[in-house]
Order: sequence, then C-alpha cells, then structure tokens
Amino acid sequence: MVEALDLFKETFAPYGLNKDSIVPGYGLAEHCVYVCDGGKSIIDVEKEKLEKEGVVKISSDSLNVCNTHLVSRQISCGFPSYNPDIIVAIVDHSTNKPLENDNVGEIWIDSPSKAHGYFGLEEKSKEDFHATINSEWFDSDEAAKNTTLRDYGKSHSFLRTGDLGFIHDGELYICGRIKDLIIIRGRNHYPQDIEHCAEQNENLRPGCSAAFSLNMADSEALVIVCEVKEDNIPKLDEIAAVIKNSISNEHGVGVYSVVLVKPRTNYKTSSGKIARQRCKASYLD
Repeated sequence: MVEALDLFKETFAPYGLNKDSIVPGYGLAEHCVYVCDGGKSIIDVEKEKLEKEGVVKISSDSLNVCNTHLVSRQISCGFPSYNPDIIVAIVDHSTNKPLENDNVGEIWIDSPSKAHGYFGLEEKSKEDFHATINSEWFDSDEAAKNTTLRDYGKSHSFLRTGDLGFIHDGELYICGRIKDLIIIRGRNHYPQDIEHCAEQNENLRPGCSAAFSLNMADSEALVIVCEVKEDNIPKLDEIAAVIKNSISNEHGVGVYSVVLVKPRTNYKTSSGKIARQRCKASYLD
C-alpha cells in the first residue's frame, strides 16, 4: 500500500533514512526470491476496467484520484527487463496464452534461479515449475509483436507463480493471488483492498483481517474476519455495520458476514502475512 510505504519513510526520516533508499520489489521462494526491484512509479487506474475486464486504463480524471470506488492505485515493483537472465511473462492462466501489456494475468517466470520443484511432489512440480505456453499462441499476431518471448518460449518452461499482475511501460505491478481472488457478479475483487478498507475503522488491528468468498446457492458471498484491538470493545454490532457500509460504498459489493475476533486470532504465515485460506477454513469449521 502507498500509505504504508509513505508512513514508514516519514517515521524513520528523522533518524536518517533516505526516502529513496527503500523501493518496492518482487520475488518468491520458488525463484530463490529475487525477480525485480526499484519500483518508483505509482499509477491510478480505472477500477471498473481493472476489476471487470482485467484491463489497465490510466485514470484521466484528476478529480477521481481521491475516489477509491472509482480508482485503484497501483505501485510498481520495478523493471524485469533490466536483468536479461530473467524472463517474465503475463499469461492467461486458463488458456496458457501470453497477454499483451496492460492486461492482468498470472505472472510466469524463468531464469537460472528458478528452483527445480517441490521435494517429493513430482506432479505438483511439473504443473508449477514446468508450465509451457499454449502452442496456438506462437502463430498469432500477438506472438509476432513479442519475438523475444516467442523465441524463448518455444524451448523453455516457466514457473507459475500464482500471482496476478500486469506490465505497464515496462514495469511490473502486482494485483494479488489467484487463489485469494474474490469474484462476485463477474467482478474481481482483491482481498487486500477490501481488508484495507475495513481496517480504516479505528477499532481494528491493521494487517490482521482476512477477506474471502463462500459459494452459497450458486453465487459467491463475501466474508471478512477482522481482529479488534482490545478484548472488551463494546458495541461490536455497530462496528460490524460500519464496516459493511464502508466496503459497500467503496467497492460496490455487499458483505454477507463481518466477524470480529479477539487480537492475535487470525492465522498468519511465517513471514507475517495473513493466511486467508486458513482463516477461511477456520470460519467454515
């Protein structure tokens, strides 16, 4: 989030932190971490185009920038092309066909740093670490526009990261995880955006909410589980109602259930990120 990055820099600036010394980057364990870094660009894109069509369109209306229900702010993670040994492609994960710039898809990566697979999981390794581009794509007009990927992809396989993102003006932007994506009435909602909206409530612990969807009667329903700051906060029903209203106004989606739990209840990963699928499983139990 832009706000978190700015707040960190402002907090430590009096102690000598140079604001340009920390920049966003992207990496993952399956690639021995590093993919790219040095991102400094921040763009405002039309939220409806991004969520309904998976298309990136820069917002041309400066008045809309402050309206979070109309605009989605995205932070660059740097230029993948600066390292020629790392090949990054944005791919439609349902067809395995690469997408053009400014389209959201799964991030595929290949380089000498890519791991060989998961220990003892041969089939899973084949699926995730050795994905190949759909052969139909190589004869398409899109392939003719991207000769580097066309020539490389014919003889190489890729790591499917499970991350959704796009490339704009050569820079990589991360939208979220495929498995965490919330799809309601044909519109894609990224859980971190919904969680951030809820956590503007002063009674909630920041970074400790989990948003996910449930399949109910052939439709998806939105649930968010939030940690309160203190055990004995009064008027929980009123707090939940405010959260529901905030999410509805900002994201245009109704909330089926807001669950308020005690501090340090929600599951997190070893690196401190919210473990949404574990939180969902706990909710269903």
